[in-house]
Amino acid sequence: METETGDIGTKDLSVYGGFDFSDSTSLMVGYAGGTSDAADNDADQVFLGVYHNLGGGLKLWFEGTSVSYDAPGDIDRYLLGMRIDF
Repeated sequence: METETGDIGTKDLSVYGGFDFSDSTSLMVGYAGGTSDAADNDADQVFLGVYHNLGGGLKLWFEGTSVSYDAPGDIDRYLLGMRIDF
């Protein structure tokens, strides 16, 4: 997608896909990135999510995101969770 606001133009691309390994485990991967005419405003993001159903309403999940900026630096986030559905 390409947009222009005033004198600043941006180009963005996002691609995500999900996959099932079995009845209880799934994976989601993704990429989002873009370029901008504004200085130091380019970013690329990679996403990974793993979801596992243990049965009886208990689910475990992991999500990791890595964002790379031209400036000021990179950001990495990791989330680990457990959920019980009644």
